[in-house]
Amino acid sequence: MASKHEGEGARSHDREAPPGAGRRSTARRRAPASPVGRLIQRLDDLVAAMEKANLAELVELYRNPARLMSLNFMAGVFRGFGLAVGFTAVGAIFLYLLGRLAALNIPYIGDFVAEIVRIVQTELARH
Repeated sequence: MASKHEGEGARSHDREAPPGAGRRSTARRRAPASPVGRLIQRLDDLVAAMEKANLAELVELYRNPARLMSLNFMAGVFRGFGLAVGFTAVGAIFLYLLGRLAALNIPYIGDFVAEIVRIVQTELARH
């Protein structure tokens, strides 16, 4: 009969795990056949997805409402500034190209640009 101490340390669950050994691998493994094995596999996949999504950082951000509001405010300011600058740049390019087309004296396009200019001048004279 084997003694109680014989083979001690031979089993992996008897030893203490090194630091970082408890982390699950994100690599795909073959799905186990049992329902419990499939559940464990799905939980491993869920843990990996949560780690990838930085869920802990998001929860920490929601715990500090002042930081959340300041970040959202700054994001809104920069979005508004970017929208204004972008619209101005695109509008300037459009007007430049429209002016170049009018200078070519293409029959329909030239008439169209002349009509736009006439409408703008009429509206400016009314105010």
